[in-house]
Amino acid sequence: MNKKFSILIRIFLILLVTTIVNCVMNAQTWQYLGPQYSVNVTSGFAVGYTGGTRTLYLAAKQDAVMESSGSTISWIKKPFSYPDFVVCESNNPSTVYSGLTSSTSGGVWKSTDGGNNWISKNVGLTNLETTTLTISPTDNNYLYLGAQYIIPLGEAVTMNTPPSLFASMDGGESWNRVSNFPVGDILISDIIFDPNNTSIRYVSSRRALRGVRRSDNSGGSWLSKISGMDNINITALAITPQNTSILYAGTDGNPSRIYKTTDKGDNWVVTSANSGIINDLKVDTFSPSTIYAATSLGVLKSINSGISWSLVNTGLADLDIRTIAIDPNTANLIYIGTTSKFYYSTNAGSTWIDAGADIVTSGGVAVYNDDVYSIAGTKTKILASKLVSGSTSWQITATQNINNDRTYYFLAKDLAMDPTNPNKLYAAGKYVLATTGNEYYGPKVISSVDGGTSWSLKYGHAWLSDPNASANDIEIDPNLSSKLFIATHYGNSTTWPPQTYSTNSGDTWISPFRYSGENNFSIRFDKSSGTTGTPSLKVYSGGGTGNLDLLPNFNYSIDGGLYFNSVNPPVNLPTQLIISGLAIDPNNPSTIYAGLRGEAKGTMGCGLYKSTDCGFSWQATSLV
Repeated sequence: MNKKFSILIRIFLILLVTTIVNCVMNAQTWQYLGPQYSVNVTSGFAVGYTGGTRTLYLAAKQDAVMESSGSTISWIKKPFSYPDFVVCESNNPSTVYSGLTSSTSGGVWKSTDGGNNWISKNVGLTNLETTTLTISPTDNNYLYLGAQYIIPLGEAVTMNTPPSLFASMDGGESWNRVSNFPVGDILISDIIFDPNNTSIRYVSSRRALRGVRRSDNSGGSWLSKISGMDNINITALAITPQNTSILYAGTDGNPSRIYKTTDKGDNWVVTSANSGIINDLKVDTFSPSTIYAATSLGVLKSINSGISWSLVNTGLADLDIRTIAIDPNTANLIYIGTTSKFYYSTNAGSTWIDAGADIVTSGGVAVYNDDVYSIAGTKTKILASKLVSGSTSWQITATQNINNDRTYYFLAKDLAMDPTNPNKLYAAGKYVLATTGNEYYGPKVISSVDGGTSWSLKYGHAWLSDPNASANDIEIDPNLSSKLFIATHYGNSTTWPPQTYSTNSGDTWISPFRYSGENNFSIRFDKSSGTTGTPSLKVYSGGGTGNLDLLPNFNYSIDGGLYFNSVNPPVNLPTQLIISGLAIDPNNPSTIYAGLRGEAKGTMGCGLYKSTDCGFSWQATSLV
């Protein structure tokens, strides 16, 4: 894995969102400001023991792999970003695997030192969206991988589409297609070895080739096992360790089902209906009649082998449960991961403990007199916090519930503070509208006039189906605090401009006469182009044109944002990257810095670039 790239991205996020540009440009050292845990959408969970020492891993799909070791839970972020899953050896958890979706550097990555260093293990794997990995219960070197071929734009799924199930006999050093497994539009959700007879394997899947399949001969042939199912879009599968003829299968919400089989999948019966999307299933290691289901409505539990089910949600603030794990060494100890939190229970789910409070990505920071303010959003609340100068302990200033039924929620991307009034804050981000089976998105701006204690909506656009739709950056004119600019993602030239501004503190919004670029991630004023009390005339924005991986985009306005010109292409900026942040030298405003990032690990050219001619040409710095 490109550790330099991973570290650089974190540096840029801090460097380019802070409003104290002069301090950033002259900073020689970095000060640790205390933990800001960063988990956004749990995509996997793993637990293992070395002797009596427990190790936990949490995969945050939109962030990183996190690890906690010991009897208490204290998370450490590991250098692996955007994991599809995380799996460790149960008796040697320092060996851990994670997956990454990418057309260039995706696939399987392995660490043998607890996630501190990662090595790509992709011999035989190319252009894949990884979904799950399973280690044989009898041989740690025997792995099964579920993955889907990333179909290029314009290419259709055919019978010649590459396979989706792979096996490794050497701990991931090489991979081979599992023979006779179906090829086509299939997304594997779970892979299970029968712990009593590992020549028997089960695979559950979604999409066109959905259902449950079983092999009785070590993967040599596969039989479809869906008798009794009225929904075969299988999202979760679990086996009973004490009686491996009994399995449970969960589905999506069309309709939602939990099925049970007592004959290894030959026949299935419904045990639960209308229970939300089933994201994960586990049978209790210590009690074969106890089953847990991670659902979009909370945790379902059965204590009578699936005859009846009940929700066990006491203590849960986020009910969208994505993954569940049962501690193999301690009875009644259960772990769950949600879209924004991690919980555990020591009493078999009767009550849940929030381990780490709100574990969310900071959506942005602002600084006033060396006090740092931070904004974030979960599916249940807006979370604002403050770090007083000289302290390493964050104070929570607001945990405002925004919607108790979670039909919509706010995810913050940036925070700005009125330079004349530290109690006046603006946060840019996106709202997400969650409906049955669908989610819709839109760029939003919220504001606070009491230092972050309460928030209200200032800007909102129509709902869109694109999950990237967002207001990514917000900037206050340093010469006229009533003027705001936002940079948005995925606009078009007629209905949704990439730059939008307000001249009355966000009460109303105006679109520039010309729209430059479709996706903008950063916007900055040149303070020297105006005077106190009058608006700045020069405005710069950066992003990426078309799809994110095509070409960086740099734009400028010399009339306060009424009209934007595009520098196309910016000289010496590499392709396959986007401008994720901008900063202007306050002592020499013709000097501009741009942080460039790619959407895939290992993308070449990521780093910090400098222009001395207002953005027309660029040079790479030593941080590339």
